[in-house]
Amino acid sequence: MRFFPRKILPMPDGMDTQEIRKILESARHQHLSFHRSGKFRSLRFGDSPSNVLGEGLEFGEVRRFSPGDRVRHVHPAATSRAQELMVRKFIEPREALVLLLLDISPSMYLREKMQVALGAAGIIAASAHVQHMPLGLWTVGGSTIVELPPRSGQGHFHSVMDLLTEVLGKSEQGELTEAHRIEWRHRKLERFLSRGSFLFVISDFIGDNDTLNSAMHHDAFTWYSIPVIVQDALEYSFPIFPRHGAVVPLTDAETVEKREIWIDRKRSLRIREKHRTRFARLCKGFVDQHRGYAHIESPNLGRIFRSLQDTLS
Repeated sequence: MRFFPRKILPMPDGMDTQEIRKILESARHQHLSFHRSGKFRSLRFGDSPSNVLGEGLEFGEVRRFSPGDRVRHVHPAATSRAQELMVRKFIEPREALVLLLLDISPSMYLREKMQVALGAAGIIAASAHVQHMPLGLWTVGGSTIVELPPRSGQGHFHSVMDLLTEVLGKSEQGELTEAHRIEWRHRKLERFLSRGSFLFVISDFIGDNDTLNSAMHHDAFTWYSIPVIVQDALEYSFPIFPRHGAVVPLTDAETVEKREIWIDRKRSLRIREKHRTRFARLCKGFVDQHRGYAHIESPNLGRIFRSLQDTLS
């Protein structure tokens, strides 16, 4: 059983809605670069090489004119309404996507782990949006499994933010959550991934989760899945207790069962070694699969950004 201090167990009905919105709004100012050296040279791919710059065929959105946009993509009606040049954005059906797979199991709500996960999700989502990359969202591991298929555009980005707020918030789940509730099958993810796509799996990776395992170990995700490990010092390590020991009130992360246990120095050292071994095995598994991973333990958005960018570099 995995026990943690009872006093830091969050409210069982979710995070405060205002806190969620504040984290997501702050995360919008941190922008990652999704270029990964040595894997590919572009975020967009066709099925054959060409010396000519190409473009997508599928309509994506209408946005403001930027230097480099083609004049023939100017949208007259939108330009007239906005009183500034507006162009149509087209996407290639196989262009790189950014997919977020967020673990919302009970253990993720301990201490500040969900705040860390939400900060990472917000930075990744905002970065995809400003780079006009289709963005998708899946939440798994809890009572609510939702799927928001990848698309680009301002409206879709706000839908992702609103869905995160509904799923993680204390208020009752709304129409948006109900509209996107699904039964999980890993093939649902696979059908969206194209060459060069990014799948960010945000979890504490504690315990056996068939959904996460199927996503992380499927051959289709070998080069593109990026584990974001959300574990704090009580999980990848453990404090050393005094020699005479102490009674500690603890709560099971999965069942919310509460009890008091006695921990002395020897027992704390055993727990510390067990946690460090588990974490080392987890990291080694990702390295053996030739995957970079990010380990984040602080809700500081600057640190989250640097950890994610270092992993992508």
